[in-house]
Amino acid sequence: MIDIHCHILPSLDDGPKRLDEALRMASQAVAEGVHTIIATPHHANGVFENDAATVLRSVRAFNQELSDREIPLRVLPGQEVRVHAALLEELEGGSVIPLNNGRNLLLELPSARIPDHFLDLLHELQVLRITPIIAHPERNAAVMREPEMLHQWAELGALHQVTAGSLTGLFGKAVRRLAMGLCRQRFIDFVASDAHGPDRRTVGLRAAYELASREFGDDLADRWKDNARQLAEGGTIEASPPPVRQTRRRFFVWKL
Repeated sequence: MIDIHCHILPSLDDGPKRLDEALRMASQAVAEGVHTIIATPHHANGVFENDAATVLRSVRAFNQELSDREIPLRVLPGQEVRVHAALLEELEGGSVIPLNNGRNLLLELPSARIPDHFLDLLHELQVLRITPIIAHPERNAAVMREPEMLHQWAELGALHQVTAGSLTGLFGKAVRRLAMGLCRQRFIDFVASDAHGPDRRTVGLRAAYELASREFGDDLADRWKDNARQLAEGGTIEASPPPVRQTRRRFFVWKL
């Protein structure tokens, strides 16, 4: 498996504070069957600033530590970039780094709202031939109220990533209910750990993929795995045709 969203680099954000914690995370990931992780420290979220140069240095150092300890894990560079006014300027200036230096950018929304300029940003990224991947939309309060807004984002070329823990219940029943519904509606293009440590918010990808295969079929789980592989190999993932629009009522009739 490949994890496209993980806070594994030590001492950069609210992930592991020490190298030994990061190495434990790496060993846990390998035990689950993960062989590649795209490291995505927070950037420009109001607390943490991790520009591209910082991330690249940290990835090089951590890969060396993994090699020295013979932990069979490859770590690739990325960021979880908070949507902010200067994002396009930072992207042009090289402070923002797409996942694995490719054409896909992991975007984080504020937890309780959608920024006013968000649709304009999606359009501008499309012009630049950058595909945005929206991190964990199921955990955004505004999306929980109006999940149908993902139609418009998909129409503007956005892809969507669900958190493994959202599917397995880590973030509560309401988040799990929405996450499962979005998967059933085929809005979700990736599942990722968004892991933050070896003892809390751990990887948990195996359980999420097993659940996906049971609930949604092997075809969807295989598609997620293939999309992650494309990212790790430097490919570009094309957005699937947006699902047929559903009424608000239809989004909330699923029973778990």
